[in-house]
Amino acid sequence: MKQSNLGTLSKKLYFSYRLRRQIIEKINIGLLTEYQVCEKYGVSLKLIRQWRRSYYKHRILSPLNSFPMKAKKSPQEEIKALKARLAATEKAYQDEKVKARAYEIMTVAARSRSLKNSSRFQSEKSLVPIGSPSDSQ
Repeated sequence: MKQSNLGTLSKKLYFSYRLRRQIIEKINIGLLTEYQVCEKYGVSLKLIRQWRRSYYKHRILSPLNSFPMKAKKSPQEEIKALKARLAATEKAYQDEKVKARAYEIMTVAARSRSLKNSSRFQSEKSLVPIGSPSDSQ
């Protein structure tokens, strides 16, 4: 570091794009943690997270990574994929409707059974005389 009249000038580190990508891939596969990278390369956690955001935003992957490159789909392929997702979502919705209806039926059955038991209890109570001749005196 050089001394100047304005104070100490810090040396700005430069990391090539390739090195940054390799570092992020090592983090992604678990060889390094973000904190280990901070210590090893002398960079801030904020900078590493910025690299990761950029990496994911641009979906740039190397041969080191097992994930395929994100290829653009033709409009027909996108429509086909979206229709498949829509069909799966509609099926899941129908399944949830069936479950909701089943829970509703079970709730009604439980309530009616509960009411039956409580009315049976009430009817049995009504058979017992409320006041006996000895109570009235």
